[in-house]
Amino acid sequence: MNIIESKLHHVFGPTPAKRPVAFSRKPSGLLGQAIDQLVNRNPELELEFDRTGHVRHLVATKQTLFSGATFTGDARAHAAAFLATAPVFKALDLEGIELDEGESEALPYGHRVDYKQFITLKCGRKLRVRNGSIGVHMNSKGDVFSVNSTLKVFPARKVLGKVISEEAAKEAAKKHMESLIAKIGKDAKQFARELTGGLQTCSAKAELVLSEHEGRFDPVYEVELSICEPRQLMQMLVKARTGEVVYHESKLHFSIANQRTQVGLNRIAAKTLLRIPDPKVSVAKQVVDHYVEDLPDATTLKNHRLVMLVRKNRKWVEVKAKADGTYNFDSVKEKDEFAAVVTFIALNTQLVWMEKLGMKTKYEPLKVYMNDPSVRDNAYLDPENWEVHIGIGSGIGAGLVQDIFLDLGVSWHENGHGIVTIQAPGKDLPGNEGGAIHEATGDVLGQILVSYLFRLKFGGLINYPVSRSDIKVDPRIIGAYALPPDGIRKQRNGKTVRDKTGEVHDDGEIVGGALADLLEAMATGADVTDDGAKLEAALENYARIYLMALALVPASRVTFRDLRRALITADQQLLNGANRSAIESNFDKRGITSGQGNTAGAPGGRRRRR
Repeated sequence: MNIIESKLHHVFGPTPAKRPVAFSRKPSGLLGQAIDQLVNRNPELELEFDRTGHVRHLVATKQTLFSGATFTGDARAHAAAFLATAPVFKALDLEGIELDEGESEALPYGHRVDYKQFITLKCGRKLRVRNGSIGVHMNSKGDVFSVNSTLKVFPARKVLGKVISEEAAKEAAKKHMESLIAKIGKDAKQFARELTGGLQTCSAKAELVLSEHEGRFDPVYEVELSICEPRQLMQMLVKARTGEVVYHESKLHFSIANQRTQVGLNRIAAKTLLRIPDPKVSVAKQVVDHYVEDLPDATTLKNHRLVMLVRKNRKWVEVKAKADGTYNFDSVKEKDEFAAVVTFIALNTQLVWMEKLGMKTKYEPLKVYMNDPSVRDNAYLDPENWEVHIGIGSGIGAGLVQDIFLDLGVSWHENGHGIVTIQAPGKDLPGNEGGAIHEATGDVLGQILVSYLFRLKFGGLINYPVSRSDIKVDPRIIGAYALPPDGIRKQRNGKTVRDKTGEVHDDGEIVGGALADLLEAMATGADVTDDGAKLEAALENYARIYLMALALVPASRVTFRDLRRALITADQQLLNGANRSAIESNFDKRGITSGQGNTAGAPGGRRRRR
């Protein structure tokens, strides 16, 4: 995305969020009594509450929540039995709540079962409750250790009333898109014209749902607009009774925030880069003789994880080996193919590590479009089409270097978005803070962590090792090569939740700073030494808890607090809580505190439903 498109992303981004609402303490009344009874039965529980006083997280610290029933291998049935037990049913306030049959997913740590909330109207029609869900997590033995809930427990009207049609909702969304394009046209007339043309042939999907706001449910259409060229993927909320668009959000994951303006197993010879280049040294002098591996067909640069594509004669084609069977492409004369080889090695290595450390292994191959001329000064992940586009860069003014692919961190960042898509419930992190976590994951789990692992693996070959002391002084700049000298973002910063702007890249520096500080704490602890094994083990432990945490967050409207809790839970399950203090302290100093305790007034008791 070029400079103009970066502005477009800002306009299309989520509306700025309000100041975070403090979580409530435990409720009183019947619901409070039910929670007390559950805790009395199992003192090893930790609970966090939402602003209505209902349980948002129910977590086992040392013991599991539920292991009384024999696990037969059917995770859905086991989760249903757990939720139906009287103490859990009452503590989670499930009376009158309608859930679907649940969707079970096998993960490296065990199983996750996600339920969506519905409401049945008097006419018999069932409508999904937007952002209403509950997730149950169990180990491979069937022992439940974590539950998260974003269920909506407010009274609901059972009569829908008169609403506009799906087609009318789609048209309202398109008109809203036109108004957004008009804003862009003030600064970028040509791009606005291209978008207007793309809008005429866009595809649209609409679903009628119930949305809770300030204690009442209203029908809205979730509309998704997909524009092929220039690529945009927009989600909009349209009031079903009036046709008013009340929210819009881009579902593409870009690298840059607006304010920056910015073969079997045979090893086949290849010329590549094994680090983000040193800008003071010519790229040609940093190219090394290496290899590609993990190619089912040695003649084509693709496997079950990645498909590399370059543009030839105005068509995108797969990258083929040279006539001599190697991938020894010239970094200048065969730049596109060279870029594809560099990126393939970087991304494939990243994914192999993540799979080893707890990421799911079954997913569709990601299409990677190299040096895409339609994407200036940016790169993005398209989750709908499951593809990454690496742009070419303008190399002028405030633009990025002409060859963005040289900054491996940009590719690792976009692949970090892909890791979220693979690992998280619903293949996304919904909500404004969820989007910020998305960006922070690309920065920290993507670039920062992987750059350290790369230096451990390849540093000896290129005289670029990494040590504990290196990690302590690393400025943690994202995209420093692509946009020198200060890069695109910094994850060594002093931002807190008071600095929230509502823009996901900006806010990603808040939670990203906490995540990067935690990484540093784990990699430079007293028990870590500079020898490769100890440092690598510390880095891998960080990846393990992070990957598991991504799977543990709610399926709806994810918050910074949700990630904090998920990291604590993952650390307890994987490392016996060894890093809990570090997690809490690094998130606390960013203002991302626990959802427990006396941070707000308690609700007056159980809410009745109609």
